[in-house]
Amino acid sequence: MPAQVHERIREWATLLNLVAEHFQGDHQKTVLWFTTLNPLLGNITPRDMIRFGRYNKLFKFVVNALAGNRR
Repeated sequence: MPAQVHERIREWATLLNLVAEHFQGDHQKTVLWFTTLNPLLGNITPRDMIRFGRYNKLFKFVVNALAGNRR
């Protein structure tokens, strides 16, 4: 597997795990979050952000949201 592909898969897995942890491992909630239009992301689904190469922006959004929930 090319190194770049391996890195992308690792990034996606990290993001999936962060969201799944937030939903306490609830598979349905995690899938729903990735496939629902999000007004905070410009009315785009998180899944589409990944598809359109906006992983870094989405990752920062998730990390900031999780940090806000811990306060």
